[in-house]
Amino acid sequence: MNQHRETIIILRTNANINAKDDTGRTALHLAVYNNRIDIAQLLIVYQANINEKDHKGRTPLHYAALNNYKDMVEFLIMHGADVSSTDIENRTALELSLISNHQETAEFLINVAIESSDSS
Repeated sequence: MNQHRETIIILRTNANINAKDDTGRTALHLAVYNNRIDIAQLLIVYQANINEKDHKGRTPLHYAALNNYKDMVEFLIMHGADVSSTDIENRTALELSLISNHQETAEFLINVAIESSDSS
């Protein structure tokens, strides 16, 4: 059985979509960490909290930026991820992408920040 199908079966059992592991990560954190947009999309359809924080205060967007998953970053923002959310060290997803030298992801996040300040 593939992960996509297994995820659907679990979701149909009314499992807690935002249940956390011992590090505070949800299924959405793990889908993002593994760069599985297909699984992330399913979880969001089933009402996963896109801005849930783990024990480090990191949201799924933080992990997408930290791992240079630009497509995942775009996907999460398109579905309402909070780009201004900070972790326990007061770092945003943009700061994590800059620290990690992920230029393309950082540039995308900078453009998102500029666009949101222009629309305010």
